[in-house]
Amino acid sequence: MRVLILSLLICIPALSQEPTPAPQPERKKFEWPKPKKTKVIPRSASPEELRSTMMMMVRGLDTRCITCHVGKEPDDLSTFDFQSDAKQNKLNARLMLKMQNDINQKTLPKVKPDPPDSEKAQVTCFTCHQKQMKPPAPPSPPAHS
Repeated sequence: MRVLILSLLICIPALSQEPTPAPQPERKKFEWPKPKKTKVIPRSASPEELRSTMMMMVRGLDTRCITCHVGKEPDDLSTFDFQSDAKQNKLNARLMLKMQNDINQKTLPKVKPDPPDSEKAQVTCFTCHQKQMKPPAPPSPPAHS
């Protein structure tokens, strides 16, 4: 009887341990390239500047890279063909970036805030899109009383 109890005391902790998970294949960390054939983002931009621009769009539209870029696995950027212009969303994004750059570089410097403000105004994707693929409709005008 003592042998049985002793055996149980030894076996129970071993049986109650969770199984060791199978090792996951190690995914190579994606390294952002230097821009090559970009049409709006300057080719002189660093990989970090490219990443920052892409992340501004991802956050401003609450979307993912697969929305504009051709890729096989949505979570594996190494499967993407970033040079491809096959998706209309990429062509639209390019037009939107040109518009954003024009506003930031040509229009906003002419705006003189009253009272003067030390912060430079800047437009981003979020300014209009507010985390939506299609910008929300503007609010209705106030009702006349």
